[in-house]
Amino acid sequence: IENEMLVSLNNKFINLTNRKSYFLTLSNGSNKLEIVLKSKDNFFQKYQVNIIRQNSPDSILNTLIELSVSDGNLFPEFSPGVNLYELEVPISINSISLMANSHPNSTLSINGIQISDSSGSFLTPLHPGINEIEISVAGENSINIYTIKVNRKIPNSNNLLDSISLSTGNLYPSFSSTTNHYELLLPKNTNTLDIGAFSQNPDSEIRINGIEINSSNTSITLNPIVGLNSAEIWVTAPNGASNIYLVKILKPSNLNKRIFITNNAYTGNLGGKSGADEKCNSDPNHPGDGSLFKAMLASNPISNSEDRKACSSPNCTNSAQNLDWVFQFNTAYNKLQSNEYVFLTNAAGIIENYNFYSSVDLSQNHIWTGLDSDWTNAGDNCNDWTDSSSSFNGTTGNSITGSGSFHSNEISSCNIPKAILCVEQ
Repeated sequence: IENEMLVSLNNKFINLTNRKSYFLTLSNGSNKLEIVLKSKDNFFQKYQVNIIRQNSPDSILNTLIELSVSDGNLFPEFSPGVNLYELEVPISINSISLMANSHPNSTLSINGIQISDSSGSFLTPLHPGINEIEISVAGENSINIYTIKVNRKIPNSNNLLDSISLSTGNLYPSFSSTTNHYELLLPKNTNTLDIGAFSQNPDSEIRINGIEINSSNTSITLNPIVGLNSAEIWVTAPNGASNIYLVKILKPSNLNKRIFITNNAYTGNLGGKSGADEKCNSDPNHPGDGSLFKAMLASNPISNSEDRKACSSPNCTNSAQNLDWVFQFNTAYNKLQSNEYVFLTNAAGIIENYNFYSSVDLSQNHIWTGLDSDWTNAGDNCNDWTDSSSSFNGTTGNSITGSGSFHSNEISSCNIPKAILCVEQ
């Protein structure tokens, strides 16, 4: 083209001075061009050109090129052909910024909001739990959807134990994650006990008696004393909720003693406490090995020789208040017939409610006791176990129950026969 010529493109003059080319922006499809050349002597020459730009296939237009988030990591890692992703963030993150990039000729929308360009960032709020972010990439004829499931993780509230480990002995009752109170009877000469705990939730914190339990320290060692010891197990979930398991650890001072319920039932006239003791040692359920048993009865007659009591004040704490009492302190007692462990006495020679491993007896459920629930002598004792008339009453216990009511359950008329609990001395 000569320099003196004027050139117009689609009715627009262009300057080609010292230029041999001109760049055009093309649209998809047909691009019609009309080029007119005008010489200095006003001679015109017209040219028409139709440039057809083929459309990009939708498989390119509706595909993400890039995807990233401001917090956490997508799973799996981004790949244009993968449409579903997961992302986990802590509860402290209440929004995330999403960066997406697609083909320049595509239309990009995030959660229904169109992004002005084919690439950009988008800030989305998060509620606790699962949030779905939908990214739509539209080509000319189809739409491709990418989804990110964001878990704004709610702290786990599981504060339950999965198990308790012991170096010796067995828990009573057997372990259950929803049972929080246990007893453990140790052999008499046990000097150390290793106790550990494992939680259902691996993110929970465990402490036993204040000492943290973890992968490098799975248990603690206790040096139990004679009598009652305890292990307090705290389980704290990630959300801060705590749960406490209590293990009462019982170490007896003596070899286990035996108890039994008499085969025979008697009215309230037992011949005093001494007569009741005689009945224990002559009853068919006596082992017949020469061992001495006494009746668990409280009495307070005029004759001091017939006195028998556990406590003069409610739930006494030492044996100084005992008077001819039948239980030894800090001693474990077994059923005579089955040798099954039943309970451990405390330092006062009485049984606290949580120290029962099993019921005393299942055959004879009513026994004479003369005891109040706090282990002091009751006023109802069939005239100190010398009267069988309906004019007097006596306090009875329920030997079936594995709780404190076994020694003080109800009042009965003295003319109604009851059994006796006999205790080895």
